Amino acid sequence: MVNAAMRELMQAGAAREVANLVFVINRMTCRNLDLVLDEDRPPDAPSVASVRFETQGAKRRAVLVERAEEPRGRYPYDEEALRACCRIDVSRRTIVLEADSAFTPAETMVAMTKALHLALFSDRSAKWLFGRLEAPRWPPASFHEGVTITLAQAVGTRLTKSRVSLGQETLAWIYFALKERH
Repeated sequence: MVNAAMRELMQAGAAREVANLVFVINRMTCRNLDLVLDEDRPPDAPSVASVRFETQGAKRRAVLVERAEEPRGRYPYDEEALRACCRIDVSRRTIVLEADSAFTPAETMVAMTKALHLALFSDRSAKWLFGRLEAPRWPPASFHEGVTITLAQAVGTRLTKSRVSLGQETLAWIYFALKERH
């Protein structure tokens, strides 16, 4: 969703790069999505995700709304291949990218954070879901070998906040929520 939303923003000419990005998933869906800038949003369109950002000094908002049709197919990326390029340190609650990723920054962050959660939280009867991304700048200026994700905070056992960094620079904050399997 993050990749598609940011691609649409760039294609629409709304921004080439944004600052203070906050991307929040409100609910899951099986439908295709359209990015709608807030000023163009129909009042009755419930959003699947919301996006706040700044571009050229202006604060903007957008939402992702459902289309009627479902996707023609899914194209999962190989999380295991990415995981093989990472080192997890359970005692430090970190995962480090040890080789450049062939995936987008969003895909890389989500897969790395998921791998870290699976290593830190052994309850396999639940599923960790990406829910929120905050970034001072998007796309990140540099995202390659050495990127580290550190679990910064766990709210109870159901919500986490992790810092994505390269050296001392914070690239993003990524949030995950625990969903029980039924």
